[in-house]
Amino acid sequence: MKTRYKILSIVILGITVISGAFGAAYLIPGMHTDASYHPDYDRDYEYKITGDKGGAGSHTKTELIFTRTTVDEPLILDSAELTKGLYYTDDILFWDWQIYSFENFVFVSWVTSEHSWSDVFLAISNDFGKTFEVKNISQDRNYIDHYKIDFSDESIYFVWHQNFITEENDHLTHLYFTKSDNYGESFGQQKLMSRFDTRSFEFDMEAFDDNVILVWREDTDSQEEKNIWFATSTDRAEWFDREAKLFGARVDVESLDGILHFTGLSERHATEVWYAYSDDMGQTLHKKIVFDADWKLSPYAERPFPKITFEDRVFVEFEMRNAEGEKTHYKVPIIDENEKEVDWSDITLMKPNSVEFFYYPDPEDKEDTHQLFMLIRLPEWMGGAENDVSAFRAYSAKALDDPCIVKYWPDVGRQRIENPCQGGMYRVIDGAITYGATHRTTAMTALPYLELSIDKNGMMYVEPPTFTPSENGVVAYGRNMSLDEIRQNSEFLAESFAKHYPKYPPIPTEFAGYTLSEITPENHSTTVRYLDFPNKVGYITMMVGTGTIHPDFSKSNVEYWQIGDTEIKIAGTAMDEDSTTPESLRTYEITFRDGYYYMIEGKNLEFLKKSIISHFFPEYSYDDMFLVLKNEN
Repeated sequence: MKTRYKILSIVILGITVISGAFGAAYLIPGMHTDASYHPDYDRDYEYKITGDKGGAGSHTKTELIFTRTTVDEPLILDSAELTKGLYYTDDILFWDWQIYSFENFVFVSWVTSEHSWSDVFLAISNDFGKTFEVKNISQDRNYIDHYKIDFSDESIYFVWHQNFITEENDHLTHLYFTKSDNYGESFGQQKLMSRFDTRSFEFDMEAFDDNVILVWREDTDSQEEKNIWFATSTDRAEWFDREAKLFGARVDVESLDGILHFTGLSERHATEVWYAYSDDMGQTLHKKIVFDADWKLSPYAERPFPKITFEDRVFVEFEMRNAEGEKTHYKVPIIDENEKEVDWSDITLMKPNSVEFFYYPDPEDKEDTHQLFMLIRLPEWMGGAENDVSAFRAYSAKALDDPCIVKYWPDVGRQRIENPCQGGMYRVIDGAITYGATHRTTAMTALPYLELSIDKNGMMYVEPPTFTPSENGVVAYGRNMSLDEIRQNSEFLAESFAKHYPKYPPIPTEFAGYTLSEITPENHSTTVRYLDFPNKVGYITMMVGTGTIHPDFSKSNVEYWQIGDTEIKIAGTAMDEDSTTPESLRTYEITFRDGYYYMIEGKNLEFLKKSIISHFFPEYSYDDMFLVLKNEN
């Protein structure tokens, strides 16, 4: 007797990007003080810092020039030399400059340095950058190699790394902090945040409302000792609670809606990336591994710097060398642990063209990404409006080409499953990979799936799977598909499109020797893609829309053909012998209008022309098409 699994999923908390950390206007004595109204409020400005990058990186040996430009018209209104009076010697450098603005307030920070010392400076303006007051924030004349600045309402927070040499000539790096509670008019006493007798390393800071949190790494005497320190404050940095809480490196922290999100590297495994969140200012951390590569980095390869980003959800992004040594951008989506269970077994709860995640077979084991599955309700045009099991698909969320999590994107022009790390793509109708390589590059591979069923009460269940390559597939490895299965599902796509978009011409399931891969309806056109499925090395793209063709007989490297009353234009990089496009990437571009506008791109010109005649002009033969004009260079 089968034991069926009821689908319990999680609600992904909505994520919105918050831009602008300020919450109130402020006044600084001695500067513009009319906060009630200013005519410049009616205009938008763009602020820029320029300097002669004569030094290493973003260093400059010349002054930092601030310019204010109107956005609505390219007019430079003001410019100011922020570093005037800071040339203590001829060896002065200015670097790591940053601009922050809000309403009529502009802040510019940078580091001023010489051979043996450096300090952090801040220029403050509350009149749209017309005038500035410049302050030395660190005031130590020691060497500073990094700083961060953050804002919350009227408070400005600074933290920086400062080198220190002991009497025993030991070189230490300390972490210092200071703040202003009056919009930068004055700054308080500097606080040493790290331990005095140890070296501190990578750090980050986040401020929101009355809360401030600092995270940094310190040297430890034992490999078992925690080395990631947290300093948290809930009273605008009047008092900090400090504690070593984690073991790792390169920690990044961001906040959203009062929740702190962290990411970093595991100290012992340079290819292992973790994520944690806290809803109580770091007192309790919920941590898990989100990326664990099955390869080792070269000892000389740079370790990744993972960062928290926000879009429709939380992501961890970083760059790292892949198994072949190529630098690759990874973007790992995070499923929020603040989850509540929803019974998605009721098929009426999900709307067409939507996705939810669930864990199978153990819904309580949310640490194992091999158990993470997507429940997708298909778009309406694919049958997603049907109130039966045919409207749903359940696929493994584990990518086939790397350790990342894939996701279904319902956006117009996408409606496919994508890997945000390596860029692999899978079609939603059967999970078949249509772009991107797997470890079996010549195999027709698909995401593992779960068979769904619905009982007499309209409740949906997962039938017990057989996780082998030829049955339901193997998570992170894939499912074998035959070409007949691919073609059968492609025919379903074409039939569903014709049923939902009856005004469009029929979409061929085979074209120029390739099989229909995907159909992407957009607002005023539809993009159709054909793929050489057994090899996944060749493709044809067809766009069908309501546009018009305006022949330009003066253009070179173009041929104009005619079939009946229809003119066919052939162009593209493959027509230009002098094209700088690599030979392997050159294609022909064929356009014509037969009720609808067609633009077809591919490589084999004769196959393309013959397929156009057989599918769109069946009343003619190939020999009925004749050349009208050929323009060469």
